[in-house]
Order: sequence, then structure tokens, then C-alpha cells
Amino acid sequence: MSETDALTHYQVLGLEPGATEEDIRRAFRRMRQLFDADSMALYGLYRSLDVQQEIAHLKRAVEILLDPVARQQYDHRFFGRRAPLPTPRRADPPPALAPRPRQPTASRITPPADPLAAAGLSPDAPIDGAALGRVREACGIRLEEIAERTKISMYTLRCIELDQFEDLPAGVYLRGFLKQFAGMLGLPADRVVQEYMDAVDAWHAALSRRR
Repeated sequence: MSETDALTHYQVLGLEPGATEEDIRRAFRRMRQLFDADSMALYGLYRSLDVQQEIAHLKRAVEILLDPVARQQYDHRFFGRRAPLPTPRRADPPPALAPRPRQPTASRITPPADPLAAAGLSPDAPIDGAALGRVREACGIRLEEIAERTKISMYTLRCIELDQFEDLPAGVYLRGFLKQFAGMLGLPADRVVQEYMDAVDAWHAALSRRR
């Protein structure tokens, strides 16, 4: 069984069960952009065959989740009687309401020269989710700002920082997300990807031994 086969369609898209149709379409566009030929997030990381396989899996996930009947059957198979209901779409605010104050964007924040030191971490400290969270806070960057700039869902970003490996998307997507995350924090992308994915692989190996 491949890594992506072990994930639900929701995890592949970086969504929570109960996501709306609009959420699914937006997530698909975000994921699909990762596989554009010019995507810096994927440059030099994957073989073309791997990319084509992941695109096929991504399209399959969207096909199922956007079909009401197929999605209901899929949810019942994975969640049984606890199958989640799509979150109701919020109505647009009336035009008369004043616009919300604009929040500062991450583009106005410059990471410190040494992000690890700023977060109180040694140069050789392992970079896991907790370390990424500490560096982000030391940089004064909110998680919402990273989500806005990178288009990575808040759910996936939280899972990364909490090391919730079981809820993370497939590795081919996760590597791209980690590279973007590292870039926002001024961390060496290759090191972040390598060390975080090593932790993910170790978790999968430990899980397999327990089965």
C-alpha cells in the first residue's frame, strides 16, 4: 500500500471532514498549483512519475468529494455512523457593514538573521513541529499570515506544528508545504524538509511495528 493510499481523501487535500464544496474546490486549486512545472516548492524534489501519480490521486479525491452520493458512501465507509456533515456555508455580510480592519501581512515582517537563535534554539537543534512554532513566534508571524501567503490550510499548518503526523497530507504534498513554511521563517528549506520528513518516516515505521 502506498503512502497516499493510507490517507483519506480529506487528508490528501489538507481538509477536515465536513469541508464544504467551496473548501474542496479551493483546496484542489491550491494543491494543483504545487505541481505546476514552474513550482519552486517542488523543484528538484520529485520524479515526474511520482508527480503524475500524486496528481491522479488528487483528482480522484476531488472527484469523490464533489459527488454527493459518492461522498456519502465514502464517509460512511470511513466514519460509519459518525460521518461528518458538510459545514454550512456562511452567508455573505450585508453591504452596509463596514469592512474589517486589514491585518498586517507576513510580507511586512522580516525574519531575524538567525531564526533558531532568536527562538532560543541551538544551531543543531532538531527541527520538528514544536521548533517551527517557536521560530514562528520569535519572528512575530501569526499562523494566519502564513496560511494567507502560502495558501496552505490552517488545519494543515496546525498539524505540522503539533506533529500530528497521522493527520498530515501525503509526503509529496507535505514536502512542498514544509519548504514554503521554512521560507516564511527564514530557515534552510532543505534541512527543514529532511529533518521533518525523517520524523514522519520514523513515526510510520514505529506504527508499522505495532501492527
